[in-house]
Amino acid sequence: MRSSLAPDRNIVLSGNLEGVRMGTLSLKGFSDELHEQAKSRAAFEGITLKELVVRAVSMYLSSPITLDVQEVIVKKRDSEEA
Repeated sequence: MRSSLAPDRNIVLSGNLEGVRMGTLSLKGFSDELHEQAKSRAAFEGITLKELVVRAVSMYLSSPITLDVQEVIVKKRDSEEA
């Protein structure tokens, strides 16, 4: 994993797994407070910042989505009219 920080706390995470092509994720404007909390939590858990972010995003995406049917209909109609 490569992690680079610019003065404004831009975070770049990239990875490489044998035989698997993996993308790079850049987060611009990541707050200092959130960065420090994430870094501390990763260290506490004995994992890298990249692993913490991947786990958090994976958990978020695996949780069910509650949809308001009326809201979905309105959004679909609005996108078709645009």
